[in-house]
Amino acid sequence: MEQKAITKANKILYDLNFDKHRSTTQIVAEGLQEYADEQCNIPVDVRSAITYEQFQEALKIVNEYKTKLEEHYKIAKKEIESISKFANVTKETNLYDTDLSVRCLNILKANADKLRIDVNWEMNVKELSKLSMSKFLQCRIAGKKTLQELKELCFYADVKLLP
Repeated sequence: MEQKAITKANKILYDLNFDKHRSTTQIVAEGLQEYADEQCNIPVDVRSAITYEQFQEALKIVNEYKTKLEEHYKIAKKEIESISKFANVTKETNLYDTDLSVRCLNILKANADKLRIDVNWEMNVKELSKLSMSKFLQCRIAGKKTLQELKELCFYADVKLLP
């Protein structure tokens, strides 16, 4: 019975978040009416079933739950955003299919001869094992952030860069 009440409260919260055409009072009253109908199997007039004070207390609980739900959503969103964009990259992944920045790809492409790598549309991440970090940093517009991005890609793909 408690589980049904929780399920009903979740439905009311959902309606509160996404139904902007009805007032909070209407949504909670309809939710309580549905819950009363399910429990008693007979229609009950919600306005006579609870007092205004009881309704205010129930509304307060629903709003507190809504606030906690929003906080939980923000925490979960931060955790998801903290996952690396390279988490699903393997050695066999095409270099152009990764989320490597355009800057990094342009450096690799423009300095392919100097870096002794062949950058093309079919190049896999595993081919970066021939790349030297020191030579990469000598390339024009290559800096610490770009190198860090390349290192992160190689880390997730389990590819070792030359020193």
